[in-house]
Amino acid sequence: MASGFMGLANGSFDAVFNFYLENQGLDKVAIGQIYSISMIGMGIAVLLQGFASRRYGLRPVHRLASWQFALTLFLIPLCHSVLVTSIVLSFVSGGFIGMLSTGAAIFGNRVSADRRVQLFSLFFASYLVCTMLGSVFAAGLNWLLLMSPERSYVLLLLLSGGFALVMCGFREASLRMGEPEEVKSVRIQGMKRHDWQPLLMLFVSSFFLGGSILLVFRFSNIILTSDYGLSVSTSAVVLGAEKIFALTGALLAPSFKRMAAHRTLILLITVITALALAIQAALPAIALFLVVYFMRIAMNYMLMPILDAVTISAFTKEQSIISTTSRQLAFYIGGAAAAFAYGLLLQAGQSSMAIALSGVMATLGGLLLLLVREHEPTLAAELMRQGSEQAAAKAA
Repeated sequence: MASGFMGLANGSFDAVFNFYLENQGLDKVAIGQIYSISMIGMGIAVLLQGFASRRYGLRPVHRLASWQFALTLFLIPLCHSVLVTSIVLSFVSGGFIGMLSTGAAIFGNRVSADRRVQLFSLFFASYLVCTMLGSVFAAGLNWLLLMSPERSYVLLLLLSGGFALVMCGFREASLRMGEPEEVKSVRIQGMKRHDWQPLLMLFVSSFFLGGSILLVFRFSNIILTSDYGLSVSTSAVVLGAEKIFALTGALLAPSFKRMAAHRTLILLITVITALALAIQAALPAIALFLVVYFMRIAMNYMLMPILDAVTISAFTKEQSIISTTSRQLAFYIGGAAAAFAYGLLLQAGQSSMAIALSGVMATLGGLLLLLVREHEPTLAAELMRQGSEQAAAKAA
């Protein structure tokens, strides 16, 4: 339920936020600056959350991030400048990503490695269904409301904050369930030298993947309205329909993972994504644009559960907070770098160049992710495990 209301909050927010900014008189360059600055702030938040998780434990940080996300959403309608909007959006996004990183570390380590893709796939499925409902809800309400665009945008932004508050209630209930956290302070063991190589590859890969997908997450409705002349309501419907394809990709991830190794699957997704974006950049007809757009969405959400599973599986349990924090930090720093470039390109009417840049980053991110190998226990640890199992068998 918590992920569902998080999806409702994000779906209704994303459907109108860019239009709210444009209604305030901001152009595409300014919008790109807002996303770029806010993601730098979000990166700082992720680092602070990582340190706090080591000192105070994952659950307190998870709770704080949830309330930070919900409460700061109510401040968005009060923002009327690039700087103030960037700062407030930093807190909104920092809370959101804090929930994801700490949640992945809390729940990802409770299941076996072969079930992690399924776990994250189910999370994305629940989240995406409700994000789709949030987008459709925003489109319908925007069409039905007999008021000025500015007032309807503000109302929808406030409603997204309301959904987030309900999410906090369900999230608190879920945190109280299950096994208690063993210790308040989580001591992170030092990494062996060879463990830094997969962490570096994970960081750089996530940087490029985050920069690539940001074009879809934050600028797709601008492209649909400015390049193709779709109305606000129609573009919101497209954003809602995209969740069907995202849901399909997320649900198919566990099945494909059972049929092929994660590295093979990552390579296949990368190739399909690169071809899709190349076609979209070269042939910008609306029908083809939408077909390839939906394909790109499906590939992204097929990759995301695998990426989250690799982020946990490539490292020991003691290192999981470092790996999840690094992954989230890099993902959004990459988005910050790309947001400014996308804003400049779209303002200049160069949508094809923005899509091409997204394709290059997706290709680099996927290829570098291939270099992140899943963690293998040391020989000593494996022998100790086998000895424990034999002792338990004899005692039985």
